[in-house]
Amino acid sequence: MEIRDIASAMQKYLSRSNRNTAYIPYTTVMQECYAWYRNLTDWHNYFIYNGLRRVKQERAKLGMAKTVCEDWASLLLNEKVAITTDSQAENDKINEVLEYNNFSVEANKLVELMFALGTGAFVETWNGERVVLDYIQGDMIFPLAWDNGVITECAFAKIGGSLKDAKFTVIMHTLENGEYVIKTVELDGNGGVCRPTRPIQVAYGLRTVEEENKEFTSIIYTQSSVPCFQIIKPNIVNNYDKTNPLGMGIIYNAVDILKSVDTEYDSYLNEFNLGKKRIFVKSGLKSIKMLDNAKDKRNSIVNHIDPNDTMYYTLNSENDDGKLPIEIFDPTLRTNEHNIALNTQLNLLSRKVGLGAGYYEFQGGNVARTATEIVSMNSSLFRNLCKHELVMTTALTGMCKAILNLYNLYGGTNFDIDTEITIDYDDSIIDDTEKAQQKAMAEFNAGLIDQVEYFALTRKLTREQATKFVAEMKATDTMKEVSSLMNSFGI
Repeated sequence: MEIRDIASAMQKYLSRSNRNTAYIPYTTVMQECYAWYRNLTDWHNYFIYNGLRRVKQERAKLGMAKTVCEDWASLLLNEKVAITTDSQAENDKINEVLEYNNFSVEANKLVELMFALGTGAFVETWNGERVVLDYIQGDMIFPLAWDNGVITECAFAKIGGSLKDAKFTVIMHTLENGEYVIKTVELDGNGGVCRPTRPIQVAYGLRTVEEENKEFTSIIYTQSSVPCFQIIKPNIVNNYDKTNPLGMGIIYNAVDILKSVDTEYDSYLNEFNLGKKRIFVKSGLKSIKMLDNAKDKRNSIVNHIDPNDTMYYTLNSENDDGKLPIEIFDPTLRTNEHNIALNTQLNLLSRKVGLGAGYYEFQGGNVARTATEIVSMNSSLFRNLCKHELVMTTALTGMCKAILNLYNLYGGTNFDIDTEITIDYDDSIIDDTEKAQQKAMAEFNAGLIDQVEYFALTRKLTREQATKFVAEMKATDTMKEVSSLMNSFGI
């Protein structure tokens, strides 16, 4: 069973449960985007008729689909993104969970795949001791219920290290009486249920195993309305199916431009392959007579052209009459025309995927990012980045609440899940951080702002967070050291 067969199996399984599966064929769109992301498409293979037969060809690939997804992931969720809460205890627990689950690395990978496939998900699970995060890519996500595009119930497929057993695991998050129930079932390639071979585990059970027909391998009644999953997707309309709760890959509407980019790049390489210098020589010049040998007094023939040298081409003796002894073929390469054409397509691509005009440029044989480190707040890149951050903020905030809630449910803690959660994105491409700090110092020195406002501006804190920060520093005499440091800067 291949990964793409999971969608078919899920459609059969969910149809038996009277679930809406009309959206599932959309996974074929995901697979098309994934093919471009992997740089493995049927379009790159083609045939040319040379007058005698059809010759198989393969277009050169610049791989811009993956580059686009990489760049958006780097802009949206990189190592500089910070998640903080008002309470230190909650903040420490969230950071502990994120570090344990390698969040900074795996979340960035998920966002990259999200921009390719259109959807991704963070899923939280309690493993008996702590919270474990799963990073689910779009073609493994199957919405069960949604409202206004917000997925409220969902199933997630998970594959182990091998598909040779033709089985996969499905974790279903459904609402019952306003509270989430998490059920796990194993399916085969035909969507049939693989009966559990081990005792069914029921956590906080409210009903008997028999009532569930022993279909599920585990049932968890969370007794909570807080979801243990968060869906992320590009903040753009799914123009393939506007009623579909799944997102649209950022490269789907740019496929024609991606084709043009690779067409221009392939032509560029062919320009050098077909336009290389060649030397045509008459057949009689390929050999000459040597001087008499002192021993045998005979003349010998020796080849003065290396038969393995592709720069020389010896003409057939029947067809070289009237030809010069040596003719040099040295065509002019159309590099400038190709550079212009390729840069035109890259400019169209960067605009189409929301990175703004001129983000990419082909120069020196490489695709370079031409955007400056400081991006104008009026640029389309900045506005599109802010759009995507809206979706990401909702997901990351929900993830933090789910983490705290699971510890309260199963870890015996009493965290405040309604604590204020702040997502501080990397704004280094928008703001000049060093200049902002210098400006804040100058305003503090002039008496225009106080210490609280200074730290709010330079550390990206809210007014309330900065007030607590200053109070804690004063209580521990740390403020004396800070004041001394600020004085050394003339403040």
